[in-house]
Amino acid sequence: MWRFGTIVLLVAGCSDYDLHAKAEPEGAKPKDTASDDPDVDTADDPEDSGDTGGDTSTDTGEPDPEIATEPVYINSGSTLYSFDPSTGRATQIGIFKDGGVTVSGMTDIAIDLSGHMVGVAYTELYAITPATAEVSWIGTLDDSCNGLTFVSDGTLVAAGDGGVITIDTTTLRQSKLGGRSYTSSGDIVGLPDGYLYWSVRGTANDVMVRVDPANGTTVELGDIGTGGVFALGYAYGELYGFTSAEKVIIIDATTGRTVSTDRLTGTWWGATTNPVLW
Repeated sequence: MWRFGTIVLLVAGCSDYDLHAKAEPEGAKPKDTASDDPDVDTADDPEDSGDTGGDTSTDTGEPDPEIATEPVYINSGSTLYSFDPSTGRATQIGIFKDGGVTVSGMTDIAIDLSGHMVGVAYTELYAITPATAEVSWIGTLDDSCNGLTFVSDGTLVAAGDGGVITIDTTTLRQSKLGGRSYTSSGDIVGLPDGYLYWSVRGTANDVMVRVDPANGTTVELGDIGTGGVFALGYAYGELYGFTSAEKVIIIDATTGRTVSTDRLTGTWWGATTNPVLW
């Protein structure tokens, strides 16, 4: 399993959360619900395929299972999927498991510049194997977070409800940075322009906010046109949103407005772009 080196994380907006009670905060992402969704393909269970998940030798020509190969990944609280922007379909990869134990409440995922995936389950930070959804615990954060992303300089960012803070992953030391006036709807994504794009709660709908990761400066871009934008991803020049109303939307990153909407049945908690494929 891939391990972190020394890296600094930026965490945008985190709120207090009782880890032991495992209670969901007000306005939390919904619990998983099963569905027979025509837009979601279910892959064979890795545990039934005969694949032991062992180390992949380069001599076999097989891809490294710890490097992300899909342009976009999305997740429910317990399951990882790939998403194909060209077809609008999601394919199930696997259930998040740590040593065979299911990890639920995975609020978001992110991929670094080398293709390694991480995830956050409120306060718990994990490394994730993209090919299998196997996870490895990294550590516990002081605050509860519902969004995660990397920016173009390799900094990891997470989103929640209390502003922007920095975290050293070696010590998990956290320091406030900014953006405390917003309540996170559920995700933040770093785009190739170096800025962060954050879905926050507005009066009626969610609002897109652009964040400068260098100094925490925020700019409200506009009303997204819908609420419950819990997941954000990016591929082929398009900013995607995945909503609690079982929709996938394309968002204009300049104005924050939704420009197209399609159905994608599922309980979407998080999403990530793959900067390796930018």
